[in-house]
Amino acid sequence: MTIPKTLPAPSKPPHLSKEIQWLSGEGAGSWFLIVLENETYKITRYAADGTKECEGIFEMVNKLPFDIHQKYTFTHLSHCNKVSLLQNNTLIIFKRVS
Repeated sequence: MTIPKTLPAPSKPPHLSKEIQWLSGEGAGSWFLIVLENETYKITRYAADGTKECEGIFEMVNKLPFDIHQKYTFTHLSHCNKVSLLQNNTLIIFKRVS
């Protein structure tokens, strides 16, 4: 059996936020959502079918400028404890703190 290198985004389950983004992986992928709550970043990862896989409070590792209201893209390496974003051609890394 041949596994596709990366999966295209599936149809977004209707209960997920319009702000959510699909991050393709090898043979799999996940939906990621980042929100600002009480001056902290909450990041949630969902399976392709919309089932919540993990959620936590994250802080920036590299303390670079990040504006949640400007365009950004989730990128690799991202999982339940570390999430990477690209904004303005800059890699911003978040780590889970709780």
